[in-house]
Amino acid sequence: MTDTSVSLLTHSANETTELAASIASCCKPGDCVLLSGDLGAGKTAFARGFIESLCPGVQVTSPTFTLVQTYDTSTCAIWHFDLYRLDKADDIYETGIEDALRDGISLIEWPEIIRHLHPLDALNIKIVYGNNENERLVSISSPSARWQPLFEVLEKHVSIT
Repeated sequence: MTDTSVSLLTHSANETTELAASIASCCKPGDCVLLSGDLGAGKTAFARGFIESLCPGVQVTSPTFTLVQTYDTSTCAIWHFDLYRLDKADDIYETGIEDALRDGISLIEWPEIIRHLHPLDALNIKIVYGNNENERLVSISSPSARWQPLFEVLEKHVSIT
């Protein structure tokens, strides 16, 4: 495994949503996307753009209070987890996370609490505030060659580090 990473700056919520849709187009059942970063920086907005690109017309709601929402695509379910309010790591097993990681596409906000469950080939995305209220610095990395096609697409727009 080789660790590949890219960092890019989005200048609007629309650009962040477009980035999410690009990443979603590269996902398949069994993939896991870990979303970390600043509170309010756009993890849920990113997840919304990701899900809406694969499930047109669906209304995406934040799973902040339910911990998980699922959305069906033609190939699998998308499991959107928001673990901000998770009290103990062991509580995650009540959400069906094992099924999600095995059979679906998993988007996990605030994944730090369940670090022991992170798949080795997960795509790590960190979103933090940029220089103004609309900018976001988005860092994308993975140690897995699984994501090389995504990094090749992104390489055309930014420099890979």
